[in-house]
Amino acid sequence: MKQKIFLDLTPLLDVVLILLFAFMLNVNVANSEKDNKIQEKNQINATLKETINDKNEHIKQLQSNIQNLNQMINKLQNNMDELSFDTANEKETIKNISNNLAKWFKDNQYKLDNITNEDSINSLIDEDSLLKQLSKYETISKKYFFIDIKLKSSSNKLFINGEDTKTFISLEEILTDDAKNNKKEQVKDIIEKVIDNREGGYTFILITLSEEDNVYRYAYTLVWEAIKDIEQKHGTDKIFKAKYVL
Repeated sequence: MKQKIFLDLTPLLDVVLILLFAFMLNVNVANSEKDNKIQEKNQINATLKETINDKNEHIKQLQSNIQNLNQMINKLQNNMDELSFDTANEKETIKNISNNLAKWFKDNQYKLDNITNEDSINSLIDEDSLLKQLSKYETISKKYFFIDIKLKSSSNKLFINGEDTKTFISLEEILTDDAKNNKKEQVKDIIEKVIDNREGGYTFILITLSEEDNVYRYAYTLVWEAIKDIEQKHGTDKIFKAKYVL
């Protein structure tokens, strides 16, 4: 008769369960480490993306500033061309006046040498003479209120009728169109106050602009534009403007 043999597999099952637990534990640890790496990578990507966005915004701002500067350079170039043209015309006018004066004195040298009394002086003055024209300037000037505007030094300091307005015009203040308009309005307000505070009796206003000691073109141009705006506001039949090159 055959005997039945029974094997106890309990120890083997324990070993299998231990191995299975160890395997599952390793898998969990590996998954956890993988999740941590993915999370860390996502954080790095988010940080990089934020940094890139910041850099892009900075680049856009720089591009906008460059565009504004280019526009300003173009405007300054146009104003320089206009100023060069005006300067050439003024030089030509001064040259013509000088030549006419020299010719007049040459033509009247004998009479000037023989002036002995008031009648001799009056004899030189007729309706068409240069002296007669000059004698009229005093009468004309009484009808004009003069506003002498001057920019001084590389700090572009603003003076009106010899008085310091405590106002400077720096490049940083006009880098953008809005900033430039604000600065121009400030200059216009200063000039308008001088106009408003003038005494009566004047029919016209003459605004002159000059410079002294290495004034920058952008400041000179801005003040000239402010003067032109005032001329348009009050009318070209009441406000007159002129540039002087010293």
